[in-house]
Amino acid sequence: MSTVENPWQSLMDLPEISQNHLELLGMRLAERGAGVSESKPKRRKPGTKVSLGLNKRMLGLSGAFKVFLINGEHVRNNLETDFTMASHGYVSGFIPKDEIWMDDRLSTNDTVAVLHHEIFEVRLMAKGMPYPDAHELATESEKKFRKLL
Repeated sequence: MSTVENPWQSLMDLPEISQNHLELLGMRLAERGAGVSESKPKRRKPGTKVSLGLNKRMLGLSGAFKVFLINGEHVRNNLETDFTMASHGYVSGFIPKDEIWMDDRLSTNDTVAVLHHEIFEVRLMAKGMPYPDAHELATESEKKFRKLL
């Protein structure tokens, strides 16, 4: 992979990347710098049940879609055991159609790449594309996008 002097510009050169993606990345990085821990959760005593709740926080907007950071463990324990990394209302019935939920335990690079995937996928599905087709196209786009991170 060649070195890019301005990685922001190379992201903008991709047609599926919007200014909103870059603004969300900037917000995510600022949040990380503001004291959000990248460390693993504290160890609990065996048998201790802790419910932290959904802890839904708005990350930003991408077109008509609101992007939220959520407690993924809470979603897996209470709403959908298959929830991994992120989802949106066109796939998960418990999420409003105009929302994308991102697990708050993702690294910064994963947050940006998975957000790219979800935005790409939800826009296709909002236009009527079935999930398997939209997911396949979003995955291919995410693979290309990750090479730029």
